[in-house]
Amino acid sequence: MDPAVAPVEAILDAVATPDIGSTDAGGGEPRGDALAVCPCFASDYAPRWLIRAAGESGIAWRRLAEVEAWELDERTRVPIIHGEPDDVLRWLQGDDMPELATGDLPPGDLEVFYEMQRRIHAAT
Repeated sequence: MDPAVAPVEAILDAVATPDIGSTDAGGGEPRGDALAVCPCFASDYAPRWLIRAAGESGIAWRRLAEVEAWELDERTRVPIIHGEPDDVLRWLQGDDMPELATGDLPPGDLEVFYEMQRRIHAAT
């Protein structure tokens, strides 16, 4: 397991909306604003995560099953960002735009990225 996974999930747990939950929250199809995070450039195993809007300003998150991650974009049009787990960690810690592959996101998807970033940073 990539060493950045535990700190990434600890931050997500800390900022998740308490009444919604964390790793098991948001089962089924994502509704509303959601962002899939794929740490596919990891040298060691790292799970994929789904971060979604919860309530007025919170987030909920869960790990994505591998097959679910591959099908997510086609089924739900959820934007997917790609990077190394360390990039995801830096993003969660407050970096505005670490080396996450967001350059190819259409404007609407980029807005979702920035909204999830705003919600996460506001909660820390």
